[in-house]
Amino acid sequence: AFQEPEALLQQYLRKPQEVLCIMTSMMQGNGRKERNAMNGYDLLEAMQRAAAARRLPPPLRVMISCTAEEVAARHAGADIVVLGNRIKAQNLVVTKLRKSM
Repeated sequence: AFQEPEALLQQYLRKPQEVLCIMTSMMQGNGRKERNAMNGYDLLEAMQRAAAARRLPPPLRVMISCTAEEVAARHAGADIVVLGNRIKAQNLVVTKLRKSM
């Protein structure tokens, strides 16, 4: 688990072919929003750009949050958007990954 989306992105950039899925929240707490720090939408967009630049398929991208807007999350690249139900999100991820293998 990562506390900062920037840290997750850096790890992904090191070995993108080893990442099947990322799950993020909006990441706007602890003053992140006020500092204009990277949020969940920014992370999804950055991962999509990084995968395209490396000509790799992006990992499955999941937004789970009580405050996310589904349209905005999908526009940012989310494949799955779940409003506040981690178990539902995990089940959807497992189902989708199984189908892709």
